[in-house]
Amino acid sequence: MTRSLSAEGSGAVIETSKIVYGALLFAWVFVAFMSSALIALEGTTPGSALIAIPIIGILFSATGLLRPKCIHLNGEALTYRPVWGGTLVLRRADIASFGVFLVHHYGSGFLICRMRPEALNAGRRYNLGYLLSPDELVTTLRRWLGGKR
Repeated sequence: MTRSLSAEGSGAVIETSKIVYGALLFAWVFVAFMSSALIALEGTTPGSALIAIPIIGILFSATGLLRPKCIHLNGEALTYRPVWGGTLVLRRADIASFGVFLVHHYGSGFLICRMRPEALNAGRRYNLGYLLSPDELVTTLRRWLGGKR
């Protein structure tokens, strides 16, 4: 994800680069062609169900090019807009901390937002999407939150 404006300032936007979605689209199209070729060589009908996975990846990547994942920070709230699905608005006062659920030992994983126990959605955790190297983003979000962990 890339940043624009200062994270401390009002109106900071953090979004996934369209280059990432373009690379994903290329990779999924390649996988779809390879899967189609293997299915055509074997001539099996059950194997054609496997083509659905690359098609979902192609649709996700193409949608990401048009509407990339975005986190908008302002003085009062964090607004998260995923590639698919509705926008999530979380009040700054209700957020307890940000963290990462690690998937890979290099630091890649899902960005997690934990809510305060006294908030309306008490103790709930929100998944704010997968990140390849979330350290800088988590630091930025913690700084926006006021240094709370």
